Amino acid sequence: MDECFVKNTVADIDFVIEETGIAPGSRVLDMGCGTGRHSVELAKRGYRVTGVDLSSGMLGKGVTTAVISGNRFNKTKQITNESTGDVQEGLNVVKK
Repeated sequence: MDECFVKNTVADIDFVIEETGIAPGSRVLDMGCGTGRHSVELAKRGYRVTGVDLSSGMLGKGVTTAVISGNRFNKTKQITNESTGDVQEGLNVVKK
């Protein structure tokens, strides 16, 4: 991931933790997690993260990111809207 927008991931998470005061070990929901860069960084710091995204392709990259960074993960799928059939997928990431 060499895109310019990913270069501030550590600073992004530093800011979120400082502003929210959330304690390590807490559960965090990362909505629109994309490739999981924030989910993985939070997991590295001891948070229990569930990342959710509509794109299975992005979540697939998130699984790769989680594995490369040495985190445990599992991928889940569930239907979120019975009337439209939209499927929401999730990625759980926790520190090994």
